[in-house]
Amino acid sequence: MKKLIKVKYWVSADEESLRGLKECNFDEWHQDALIKELVNNKYVICGDTHQSPCHPCVPVFSDGYLILSMRRWAEIMGEAYVHINPIAWPEPWFYMASTCTVKEELPSEEVNIFRY
Repeated sequence: MKKLIKVKYWVSADEESLRGLKECNFDEWHQDALIKELVNNKYVICGDTHQSPCHPCVPVFSDGYLILSMRRWAEIMGEAYVHINPIAWPEPWFYMASTCTVKEELPSEEVNIFRY
């Protein structure tokens, strides 16, 4: 039976933002929910930005937060981006914002006001 998992809100990758939260296990359900969130909101987040303490780019699910390696995040973002912009060629590499050919579209601080 498939788990009902979705991104509840986003936080930055700093100690204060993650305090009181646990890290969730990364599995196919979390991956699918993350890709769905990225596509539905047209978020473009590079791997180094995902790990940054300056931007709310760490997804928080009902069972915890998820921080991935920059390389793994780039792979997930690549899977999502083909649905955001199916005609993009060549496919951008989302490892680092400074080398990515696509402008980032990050979750805003306002997204987190309505945490549920």
